[in-house]
Amino acid sequence: MLWQGAGLRKHGHHAVLIGLFAGAGLAFYASGLVYSTVLRATLLFYLTPVWSTLLGMVWLGERVTWGRWAAIVVGLAGMGLLLGGEADETHPLNLGDALAFLSGIFWATGASMIRRYNAVPLLPMAGFQFAFTAGLATSIALIFGPREIPQVAPAIEVLPLAMIASILFILPTVWIIFWAQKVLSPGRAGLLMMSEALVAVISASIFLPEERMGTIAWIGAVMIIAACLIELAASAPERED
Repeated sequence: MLWQGAGLRKHGHHAVLIGLFAGAGLAFYASGLVYSTVLRATLLFYLTPVWSTLLGMVWLGERVTWGRWAAIVVGLAGMGLLLGGEADETHPLNLGDALAFLSGIFWATGASMIRRYNAVPLLPMAGFQFAFTAGLATSIALIFGPREIPQVAPAIEVLPLAMIASILFILPTVWIIFWAQKVLSPGRAGLLMMSEALVAVISASIFLPEERMGTIAWIGAVMIIAACLIELAASAPERED
C-alpha cells in the first residue's frame, strides 16, 4: 500500500469503502460458517448474483440479458433444492444464517463499487478489505462467541497452518477476485463465483458426514453449474472500458 502511495492518496476514500463492504461480506460469511452449516451459509451467501444484478441495473446502468435472468432463476432454484434437500430439524435457522444472508448483500455492494471505481489500485482495496474483515470478525466473535477467554496454546499450534493457508490460498484468491471485478459486471462475476457453492457442497459431504448430500441436493448442485453455463452461453460478450 505504501508502494502505491500516490494511488492511495487519490482513491483512498473509495478504497476504504470497498474494503469496508467487501470486508464485511467476508467477515459475515466466515462467521456464518461458524454458527450455521457449511451448506446453508454458502447457499445464502450465493444469493449474491441477485443483489449484484439489481445493483448493476440501478447503479451502473447495465442492461441485463434474458440469459442472465434465466441463469439467476436456474441458479436460485438449484440453491433452493440444495437447501431444501439438506434441511432438517437438527439445524434450525440461527444467527449464522442471518450473517450469511447479509454477507451476500455486502459483498455484492463491494463488487459493484469495484466495478464503478475501477481506477482504485488493487493493493489498497485488498489491504483495507483484510483489515475490515479481521476487525468485524473479531467483533462478532466477542459479541456472540463464548464468554470464556480462549486458550493461547491451541491458537499458537494452528498458527503456522493458518498463515500458510492465508498467504498461499486466501490472499491470491481475493486478489484474483478483485481484479476480475474490475473487468466483469457484478452480476456475471457473482454467477461465475457460484461454482464455490458446488465445491462447498461436495467438500462438506466428504469431510462433514452430518452434511452429506442427498439426491435432491445433488440435482440442485448440478443446476448451479448449469446456471453459470447458461449465462456464459446466452449473454452477449461484455464490452469493457
